[in-house]
Amino acid sequence: MNNVRRVVTALIVATVALAAGAAAASASVLIVTQRPVSYPHYTTIQAAVSAARRGDWILIAPGVYDGTVRITTPDLHLRGLNRNKVIIDGHHHVGNGIVVTVSGVWIENLTVRNFDRRSREDSANGNEVWWEGAGPRGTRIGIRGWWGQYLTAYDTGLLGGYGLYAGHSVDGFFKHVYASGFNDSGVYVGGCRDCQALVQDALVERNALGWSSTNAGGHLIVADSTFRDNSVGVAPDSEPDDDLPPPQDGACNSASNQAKLPTFTSTEIDRCTIFRNNVIEDNGNLSTPANSDILNAP
Repeated sequence: MNNVRRVVTALIVATVALAAGAAAASASVLIVTQRPVSYPHYTTIQAAVSAARRGDWILIAPGVYDGTVRITTPDLHLRGLNRNKVIIDGHHHVGNGIVVTVSGVWIENLTVRNFDRRSREDSANGNEVWWEGAGPRGTRIGIRGWWGQYLTAYDTGLLGGYGLYAGHSVDGFFKHVYASGFNDSGVYVGGCRDCQALVQDALVERNALGWSSTNAGGHLIVADSTFRDNSVGVAPDSEPDDDLPPPQDGACNSASNQAKLPTFTSTEIDRCTIFRNNVIEDNGNLSTPANSDILNAP
């Protein structure tokens, strides 16, 4: 059996090296597994992330891994080897699942579940996969390059905050993702006047909000996705206090518009914020978890 594992690991390493290309020839592949194997490995995801250097790949074997993972090294690739069997579990403790505060990080092919808030109030906890690039005053774009695909996020209680969240981050995507059971939104992009973001092939159900985006616009496409059985299916908005700066501006030239409150002299505006080929159905579900903001909303 050990020989088989060595062969499989060698194949994984070879495949990743080929995929990374010649530019990443100096990158390392770090293996995370809970099995008692003889080859070099880490038993926790955070230990591997902490040891990784820029450009490294972290491959995670099936298993249930407890606790928060914080990524502060840029240009890492975090990949599970089985989307349904690589599970990062919060066990309904207060905290976040995967937190990314740097640019160029890929997260793919895994599940994050049951990281909770302290209460139904909005807070900085309860986010399963969270890219957060906000500066000291909450307005700076701090992350350039973020990518999440083949991700599952869910909460089985009442205090899960957000499923998949990208704030103050540009140039990224959520593809082939699932989110369910959150008292805010299953999938969220916010705080980016020109987001340069794509959300595609998402299934988002049984959340307070299926999709939400605060002060997000410019080049932003939500396509080929299904938002169903949520309390509210799709809720883009502008707010003066959260994920600054407002407003949500769908114009293609949003990045060049630096006014605090942009004005438009004509309705003939090229728009690059686009919702297309989506299914939004059977929402109005009043049995979903909900935080105080959602409970007080119309």
